[in-house]
Amino acid sequence: MRPSRQTWFLVISLTALPGPAEAQARRDGLIIDIGAGLGWVSGTYRTVGLGESNRESKVGFAIDFNIGAALRPDLDVYFASQSTLRGTGRQGTDRAISGMTGVGATYHLNETWGLTGAIGVGFESLYMDGFLSSPFDTSFGPGGLAGVRYRVGENFAVNCDVAFAAWDDGEIFGSEEVRSWSLGLTLVYLVD
Repeated sequence: MRPSRQTWFLVISLTALPGPAEAQARRDGLIIDIGAGLGWVSGTYRTVGLGESNRESKVGFAIDFNIGAALRPDLDVYFASQSTLRGTGRQGTDRAISGMTGVGATYHLNETWGLTGAIGVGFESLYMDGFLSSPFDTSFGPGGLAGVRYRVGENFAVNCDVAFAAWDDGEIFGSEEVRSWSLGLTLVYLVD
């Protein structure tokens, strides 16, 4: 059986992609990434001692912010912050922000594709009267994210990141254990 034209096209295309050794990020020195897009958050909230558990999924507005340095042509290291703002939170609150803040990196596979990752602190803040008011409740715990970056021009990229955070609000009776997953799809402006 002879290989089809599509098979040959695929083989030639894959061999033409540069490997990690040939990666060129074309970024150097100080870098700043600012992004916005669509976010989705899904969390499991379990009340310890009462045996209550519920799961919520919400769509919101995703924000990415990174500031750091391009250490090598194929590696950026930065302070990373990814958040999702949503219209309603748990416990009957008006608004909620959840996300992850920590140390992140982007490894550039080639001029177009990169792998992103971060580890740090996950958080969720609940608001009763909109985002301009003081938070009603804020929780922190370990968090991390992993994703891909696709460059769409000299100064723009599309990020798709999956983040995870877990925390316990620390109360003795009726405390909440939270496990939260989020997916962010953002258009990022790359400043360097």
